[in-house]
Amino acid sequence: MTSYNEQILPAYEAYREGDLAAAADISASIYDEHYDSNSRVIFALENATMLRDAGYYQQAFDTLEQAEATLKIGYDQRSEMNAAALAEGTASVLINQKALAYTGTIYDRVLLNTYKALAALELEKLDNALVEARRIDQAQQRAEKLFREEYDAIKTEAEAKGYELDVEGMYKDTNFIKQNKSLFLETGVDDFKNPFATFVIGMLRRIAPNNGEDPAYDFKWLNERLPNNIYVKQELTAITNRENVDGTVFVIFENGRGPYLAEELVRIPTRMFKFYSGNEFRWYDEDYLALPKFIPGRRAANALRVMDGRGNHSTTMLVADMNQIAQHEFNERYPGILMREVFSAAIKGIGFNLLQGAASSMTKSDETEGVLAGVLLSLGGMILKEQMAQADDRAWKSIACNYQIARFKRSGNKTVQLALVGGNAQTSVELPDAAAVVIIVRAVNSSHINARAYGFGDTTMN
Repeated sequence: MTSYNEQILPAYEAYREGDLAAAADISASIYDEHYDSNSRVIFALENATMLRDAGYYQQAFDTLEQAEATLKIGYDQRSEMNAAALAEGTASVLINQKALAYTGTIYDRVLLNTYKALAALELEKLDNALVEARRIDQAQQRAEKLFREEYDAIKTEAEAKGYELDVEGMYKDTNFIKQNKSLFLETGVDDFKNPFATFVIGMLRRIAPNNGEDPAYDFKWLNERLPNNIYVKQELTAITNRENVDGTVFVIFENGRGPYLAEELVRIPTRMFKFYSGNEFRWYDEDYLALPKFIPGRRAANALRVMDGRGNHSTTMLVADMNQIAQHEFNERYPGILMREVFSAAIKGIGFNLLQGAASSMTKSDETEGVLAGVLLSLGGMILKEQMAQADDRAWKSIACNYQIARFKRSGNKTVQLALVGGNAQTSVELPDAAAVVIIVRAVNSSHINARAYGFGDTTMN
């Protein structure tokens, strides 16, 4: 079975080199190819990101719509499946993660609606952008709920079947700690919130005329979360003082490429997993399991420098680090991943042994049909074992490594120069005549920069 990283590689190679048009085209073909697979959502997310970065905003928005619709169906079906599995006492919730439809991480769901909001902004449809912004919190709550439900379902079904994994013991095992150091590092965050999404919500509420929504709450929360971000503080002060947005330029810098997952073989220490067989517990020792490993994303630059041609300059500041946010969620999910895969391996091992035993008996038959059935049954066991052994490496790789912002009041100069700090790419954008301007900058590597500016409202400045 081909891994997700191998499947998306042709598009991702073009993307990381900065060939955004080629990446958009290739990822569209890959998405079409896998449209009917259980990975439809993740390919849609990658394709939408690459389309948006290449400037195909309507196609990006439409593809994100498709992903969102599929996720809603997937959530409903997954919840029904878990409920049915528990009610019937089946092992459905214990199956290998990759065999299930991809329903996204919590940060996927938050960024999906954030990117939809930005695509609508780029289409200069502020009302639609605000609609998407309002859905962000709801999407996050729903994703968190599914995450908790699935974790509880795994534990409940495992207990019903007499499976028991000593997760706490594994986390104390010296070899396990050495192999999985990132699981034990402080991420710097303790919840599933994404400040970048909150900034986009607040900014949209600020620039959309007469929308009736107060951005004060958003920027107050951001100021508490990011006390050293001077741009958040400046905007909060402007809101508190009831200053209008006229003459304000907001800069969004999408920096680098996001974190992803890779497969690694993890040794399960002996006597950590046991299962009830007959009238007693038996230890099941599985030396190695294929599990996902978190790989941090890579920045394109340290920051972005913005110069207005009159000697005034600003440097972007961090608002959200996806390495921290995604690592935190991965660490929170890992015990559930571990349990699911260990139990799946146990089912595979026990089922495989039964299949092999049945096949062995049947192939001793003198009847041709019995021999053929035995061979097919044996092959079926081998295919099942292979399918259930692969780690789920699906992750949204084309998001940014981190998101940064800047804010300044425009001067008379209409041209703004942009340069990567710690990189070797620069460009310029023309500021439209408008009350508020949003500059969105994308850099996928240290030699790449793509910028565009959008204006909203009628300016009252001379």
